[in-house]
Amino acid sequence: MIGTEQIESPPLTPAPATADQTRRFKLVVLVSLISLAYLVALVHYATVRPVDCAEVFNSTAARLVWQGKAPYRDFFFQQAPLLPYLYSWVWAVHPQSLVSMRLFSVACGGLATFFWGIWLLRFKRIEAKALIATFATLVLNPAWMTWNVVVKTYAAANLLMTVGTISLYNAIRSRKPVWYLVAGLGLGTCASTRSLYGPLIPVVALWLWYREFRGSEPNYRLPLCFIAGAAFGLLPMMVSFARDPHAFLFNNVHYHALQGGYVSGNKVESSLGATSRNSVGDILLTYFAVLVVLLMGLHPYFTLMLALGLIGAWSVIRLRKKRAGLYDTHQHLYFELSGLMLLVYSATALIPFPPFDQHFSTPLVPLLMPFVLAGVQVLSSAGRRWFVALAIAAPLLFVTGIGRDAWQYSREPDWKLSAYHNVAETIKAQTSPDDVVLSFWPGYVFESGRRYFPGLENNWGYAIMKNTSAADRARYHIVSNDDIVNAISKRSAALLITFPTKALWMSQYYNTLSPAEKMDFEKALSDNYFPVSTVDNVSIYKRRAPQEP
Repeated sequence: MIGTEQIESPPLTPAPATADQTRRFKLVVLVSLISLAYLVALVHYATVRPVDCAEVFNSTAARLVWQGKAPYRDFFFQQAPLLPYLYSWVWAVHPQSLVSMRLFSVACGGLATFFWGIWLLRFKRIEAKALIATFATLVLNPAWMTWNVVVKTYAAANLLMTVGTISLYNAIRSRKPVWYLVAGLGLGTCASTRSLYGPLIPVVALWLWYREFRGSEPNYRLPLCFIAGAAFGLLPMMVSFARDPHAFLFNNVHYHALQGGYVSGNKVESSLGATSRNSVGDILLTYFAVLVVLLMGLHPYFTLMLALGLIGAWSVIRLRKKRAGLYDTHQHLYFELSGLMLLVYSATALIPFPPFDQHFSTPLVPLLMPFVLAGVQVLSSAGRRWFVALAIAAPLLFVTGIGRDAWQYSREPDWKLSAYHNVAETIKAQTSPDDVVLSFWPGYVFESGRRYFPGLENNWGYAIMKNTSAADRARYHIVSNDDIVNAISKRSAALLITFPTKALWMSQYYNTLSPAEKMDFEKALSDNYFPVSTVDNVSIYKRRAPQEP
């Protein structure tokens, strides 16, 4: 209106709640895009990564489970029973394909990574750049990528442990029974997949019970919900034990005691060579070699995450004593529980002998993540130079470390996927679908779809065949040298596939033979089979016709 003075209104500013929602939405979108790119990278890596020698007995077990057989009862399987059932359906969808089974591992690894990215956004008092940097340290972890694409326990166990630990965080904050139930289910199924996680269940249950006891308004139904979920997750273990307690204990306990020298006291073969429990010095030297030289020295990215975790743990303890406000009471309780779980699992992982760097490099990641977050926040607050140093170090260590584990365990040309597929194609060309193939490594039989020679579904039985009675070998499906030589002499298998003696399982078999037994093996092989092909040091023999001498 003319003559009316216009009053300019002040610029609108978003309300705090709206600003938080906008910030969270942007971070969720960014985490989702990074997770999607990471999933694509996992898929690619699964199609090119060399074969890990141990992943094929897991894929074999999955195939046998789909065909109606059960671990322990029908074949030797030295792991917890759930893993073959998780992967078995892949054989029905796309049989005779290790890469297809790997894609299920990829899905588990991708989901676990995405869940951690979303979980990080729950820390509203942490700077956005620290949250994204923490997520980046997970995405750029070369071991996390390497072991999340193979058919081993790591991918599934990492996902289940991620679900369990994040659910514990939600349970502590919300005190809703459903989160306690889901947390127990996650830890229970994780233990049914990889038994080294089993001790975490009673420890967490006792901690939850103790915290309720110390609380002002105790609700004992909450730890009971956790126990109920864990019991349901442990059903595969319970059923397997009830079906045949002796077979369950032999596969899960006694085998490892024999293989690790706890019972026999003999030297055992590992990636370190022959190791022994004959003296305290040998034991300490072995642990030093694995934990300090192999794990921390040759896996610098693991050392980086461990350093961040230690810095974070120190800062959390300091802030808790000062009652500073960066983390609330519930988050401090979660740090306490995570630290306890980290210590218990680390102690449990030291029991197998010799210890394996694989048992620490990725299984510790879900337990370290809260402390890595706190450590990154410390660097972010300490100044720009420390944050820039982390931004440079993480990608550099990823690039230099991504092939480290594959090289350590799969460096020979025999482990290339191309060589693996070539051997499988040769088997298909030389045999009929119902033929039995005697292979000292079950991977080729899996990929070819042919039938296994009984007792050779798992290559790790050779390590104990000389320390096991004939009755136990028959009961627990452990092959013996007599079984193999008799089968060769009778030409029971259409094809026979050996490996050079430097291969770990072949040396575990061949090096245990006496000179006379080696002569019997070689004579039976030359009399009854003739070589038809060699693919990257893998020798393939075909049985002679009945009329041939």
